[in-house]
Amino acid sequence: AAFRAVFELVKNAPYVEVDGGQYEINILTPTLIGIVMPSLSISFGTLVATTVNTLRQRQLDLRVLLNQELSAVQLLRVGLDANFRGATTMNAREADARAALLLEGYVARVIQESSGRSSEESVSVPNNELGALSSLLSETAADASSTYQNNLHALVATLSERRSARLAH
Repeated sequence: AAFRAVFELVKNAPYVEVDGGQYEINILTPTLIGIVMPSLSISFGTLVATTVNTLRQRQLDLRVLLNQELSAVQLLRVGLDANFRGATTMNAREADARAALLLEGYVARVIQESSGRSSEESVSVPNNELGALSSLLSETAADASSTYQNNLHALVATLSERRSARLAH
């Protein structure tokens, strides 16, 4: 009974560290260096590698989408040049000039959207020059063959799809 009383007294006594906590440091140091630090290093390394890989793949995907969009713009420009080549009426020449301005405005929009200076709120998928260009092609349909007009409309639709895919990234 005397032993139990001494044990309870020692167990509940407030202790004062005389070594400045060196004992706890000596016990915890091997655990921290041996298990915790390597585990954290592997975890953070994996996280950084995954993030960098994801961002790089996104950048490559955007480059592919921009190149596809540029190719469609070039094909559309060639098609518009052929559509209005030899235009003799004032309406056809004005339509050619409007088409060139619309396409130039579209390219400027793509550059602005791709430069990173535009915020996502200012990017509007449906509001762009492609709708006006399609309307212009419909207005001038009497001057060219229907197959050629359909091809130009298909190019405008392709360009619109590629823009939507680019903006979705």
